[in-house]
Amino acid sequence: MNTYTYTSMNDFYAREPELWKAPSIVEALNALHTRHEDKVFNAAKTRYEVTQGIRESEENIEVTMYAWLRRFEHYSQRHHILDSAQVGDTKGRIILDMFEQIAIFEPLLSANEFIDLYRAQHHSVEPIHIFKFDQPRSEHLVHLVRERKKEAIATPLLLEDAAHFDYKVGDLVLITYDNHNAAALVRITESKISAFKDITRRFAYMTGEGDLSLEFFKMAKFMAFNRIYKDKGLEFNEDESIDLKTFKLVVAASDLIE
Repeated sequence: MNTYTYTSMNDFYAREPELWKAPSIVEALNALHTRHEDKVFNAAKTRYEVTQGIRESEENIEVTMYAWLRRFEHYSQRHHILDSAQVGDTKGRIILDMFEQIAIFEPLLSANEFIDLYRAQHHSVEPIHIFKFDQPRSEHLVHLVRERKKEAIATPLLLEDAAHFDYKVGDLVLITYDNHNAAALVRITESKISAFKDITRRFAYMTGEGDLSLEFFKMAKFMAFNRIYKDKGLEFNEDESIDLKTFKLVVAASDLIE
């Protein structure tokens, strides 16, 4: 395994273009672009032919091109990880954003190391809670938080274990990866209980998932919540109470290293 070594963050930024020239990265980028272009072409062709009456489609033609692109992004492997990197004395990994084509150095910090470093830098003694997503594609969700694209979480009140994002307004919460390394510190901005059927389009958008639509949110979450209920011998329905939390990113682990 290659180890990418840099003397400082300035050295990392200066040499970032080298990362995008690696044959494996060029190949991955080309494959992503080709797939993206095919999706855009097919979506535009379908919309044109349906609106012109050339063909019929079961796809709701009211779905916008933007929504189609968001669906593509949701199901694509946007981030390419280079697992072994070091900047100065700090070990970490490099996250390549294949859409934006930017590289991020993320230090490998345990939750306690992150908390100690954050408190030292910000002269803070605030309590910090620790949370890990307990669901498929958890790393994707963490990336959305780190990129300020996910600012809301919905949890059935039935959950009373570690998977319940049960914090109060104003609380600081450190979100970690599956391996418990620190990813991003957030602050809770709003908390309320709502029936599933009453969740708003604005909240669905803030979750940052899928095509950001209420329709996608309800479809995906109904399936996910129903699995949880069935595991407990219960049946989920749209009248069930959901704990809705919104939050703002305070700092990502990658921003603690100068």
